[in-house]
Amino acid sequence: MGVPGRSDIEASLRQVGVFSNANLDEIRMIAQLGVLRGIEEGAYFFFQGDPAEYLYILLSGRAKLCQIMPNGQQVNLRTLLPNQLFGAVGAIDAQSAYPAFAQALEDSIALAIGSAAFRQFLETHAHISFGMMRLMTGYIQEMQARFSDLATVQVEQRIARTLLRLAGQYGRTIDEGLLVELPF
Repeated sequence: MGVPGRSDIEASLRQVGVFSNANLDEIRMIAQLGVLRGIEEGAYFFFQGDPAEYLYILLSGRAKLCQIMPNGQQVNLRTLLPNQLFGAVGAIDAQSAYPAFAQALEDSIALAIGSAAFRQFLETHAHISFGMMRLMTGYIQEMQARFSDLATVQVEQRIARTLLRLAGQYGRTIDEGLLVELPF
C-alpha cells in the first residue's frame, strides 16, 4: 500500500460526488480534517453498532458495507470503491451508531474524518450539505427500489435488474463490450 500524498488526497476528494460543488479551498479544508487509515484485507473500518465517530472516504482498495441481521445472516449493502464516502451517519446525527459494518476486501487506504468536525464543516458550507442529502437520498431510493423488487418482481427480473445496476456502478468498457469485475 503506497501512502497517498496531499495532492493525491485532494484529487480523490474532487472525485467524490458529495464534493462536486466544492472549490479548491474547501477540498483542502476537508483533506486537512482527515487522517489516513490503512486497513489490511479482512480488517474492519468499523463495526455495526459502534458509535459513528468517523466518516470515511476510500482512497484505494475495495471494501464491503454489510449488515448483520438478528438471525446472524449477513446482508451485503454495497461494495465500496475508491472515491466513495461511507459511514457518514455520525456527521448528520451526533448520537448515531453505525447501522452496518465496513470490511476491507483488499488492502485499502481511507481518509477518516471525525464526524463532529465534519458536522461543523457542513454547518458553514450549505452546498456540501446538499451533496450529503443527495447521497443519502440516493441510498434511500436504491433501498426502496430493492424492497419493491423483492415484494413484486419475479426472480429472473430481479437478477436482470441487479446485473444492470452492477454494470452501471462497476462496469467499464472494453473492446469486447462491457466488463463487470466482481470478485466474491
